[in-house]
Amino acid sequence: MTRKITTIVAVSKAVHFKEPAQNYTTLVYVDGLSKSKRHEYGSQLRKLGVPTKKVQGVTKDENNSLTRLADAIAGFVRDALAKEQKDAEKLFVQAKADKYIVEV
Repeated sequence: MTRKITTIVAVSKAVHFKEPAQNYTTLVYVDGLSKSKRHEYGSQLRKLGVPTKKVQGVTKDENNSLTRLADAIAGFVRDALAKEQKDAEKLFVQAKADKYIVEV
């Protein structure tokens, strides 16, 4: 799958994982998303049932604490799933068991 498709599917799964009971909209921030792709991402997400209020690209991720956190968690999960670092793998299993991390 292309990066675009996997990102859209991942966002959709994450939003639908635990939807609120009431009407809601989402604000979606994608690392490195160009202005020209915002409309396309928003359109595809709405087709998957994600009510988007705003789709925004983040370019200077070092200035955005939430982007840095998401990047760190993604790196941790990648290391754990690669099964090359036993400490990361063990911590990942524990985090999932304690529901700090949810696989969607």
